[in-house]
Amino acid sequence: MFSFFKKQSIEIPEVWSQLENWLIKNASHLMEGLNLPASNNNIEQLEKQIDVKLPSEYIEFLKSRNGQNRDSEGLIDTKELLSIERILEEWTV
Repeated sequence: MFSFFKKQSIEIPEVWSQLENWLIKNASHLMEGLNLPASNNNIEQLEKQIDVKLPSEYIEFLKSRNGQNRDSEGLIDTKELLSIERILEEWTV
């Protein structure tokens, strides 16, 4: 559960839904660059390779969308929203 200022809580899939609705109306080209959800296997591989147990909220985030396609325009302040694949590439640098 994601909480804003402890006044309300909203589930991560709902946050993604709101963001996707906004993107469809205002920046549809950015929607095209979002990856499909990460699989449990992908998430387990990430945890194993970086030797960290990911927070449940981040796992839920990855199960909603696995970042962006590396060739797409940056989603957040023109920065790439890293996929599991890209996290692992950056981790090994």
